[in-house]
Amino acid sequence: MEENKEFTADEFEEKTEQNIEVEKLKTALETQKQDYESKILRMMLDHSVETALIRAGARCVKAAKALIDEDKIQIEDNKRISGIDEQINALKADSKTAFLFEDGEVVKTMVPQEAADRPAEPEELSYEGFCAFYGDQRK
Repeated sequence: MEENKEFTADEFEEKTEQNIEVEKLKTALETQKQDYESKILRMMLDHSVETALIRAGARCVKAAKALIDEDKIQIEDNKRISGIDEQINALKADSKTAFLFEDGEVVKTMVPQEAADRPAEPEELSYEGFCAFYGDQRK
């Protein structure tokens, strides 16, 4: 058992300064953690919006992205976004912004996959499973 130790004034002041420094470091660490989490969330949102626009056949992703209201987009727990499809469909339907998207069938290109869309172990897919997920590339 620890006995109550009496500190001198200098020792007490030193311990108090150390505690203050520890608290400052904890606060700085928490602030930095929140900053990085918000940056990561922003990158995920940007990537998801750009991917959705590419999949929708946007001719100029940068121009179409400028018309998207990002306040209406939510990132769900499973890393999927909601609220983007409605906005893209509205842009396609509006005669003033329809020119930003390809007419008819969209040319199939390699689009970055969303993290939630990927199979757990792609190397273990059969050929049929690969074609079902990635599309038949022979066309």
